[in-house]
Amino acid sequence: PHQNPLHPTSAIPSRHSAENGGVFFRALSSCCNLVAGVVSLAVLCVLLTMYKAARAERDQLQTMYNTVSAQRDQLLRERDERTLDIKMSTKIQGWTIYGSSMYYISTRKKSWNEGRQDCIERGADLVVINSREEQEFVEKLTVCKEAWIGLTDREKEGTWKWVDGRELTTRHWRKHQPNNNGDQDCAVTSFRNDNCSGWNDLSCLENKYWICEKKAPPAATGAEHNHH
Repeated sequence: PHQNPLHPTSAIPSRHSAENGGVFFRALSSCCNLVAGVVSLAVLCVLLTMYKAARAERDQLQTMYNTVSAQRDQLLRERDERTLDIKMSTKIQGWTIYGSSMYYISTRKKSWNEGRQDCIERGADLVVINSREEQEFVEKLTVCKEAWIGLTDREKEGTWKWVDGRELTTRHWRKHQPNNNGDQDCAVTSFRNDNCSGWNDLSCLENKYWICEKKAPPAATGAEHNHH
């Protein structure tokens, strides 16, 4: 047959060659996708490993922080207990020194008036509590025994005053107190129904222990200033 010199048959790719080229490019594309997948998986594994390491380090730091915090709190408690024990260790004829005051807790029970009279005869008065620290000291001194303190509202109902004439400013009432249930005009501390802490108002005629307070001599405390 006659061949057209302008269109030689050798210049036209065969169908077989085109199919081979398509297979090659598909294989190449698959290889590229596979490599990309492997690289992505490797990156993901690295990131996951870094995340786990960072999380483990964070947990370790948190554990160290908790341990140090617990040790610090324990040291602070021990320091406070040692300080309180040192202050309570100095006793003068049944009186316990704290700060620049001396405290006496009775060994028997009487009414609020009788307890106060006993304090006066000892050159003191019922205790006046001026701070949280003093309240905590008094609670430890009573050893969970309800005891009269120098606080009353007998002059005017609802207006609580200390025996030195000052109105109440620092309050340590237990929850829902004072409630004046049945003419309750005098206060006790270390209320047994509330973890042996806080104040409660009671009838002044009830028999309770009582706590006296007076200024300690400077020679006993090393302090020249008043506690109040």
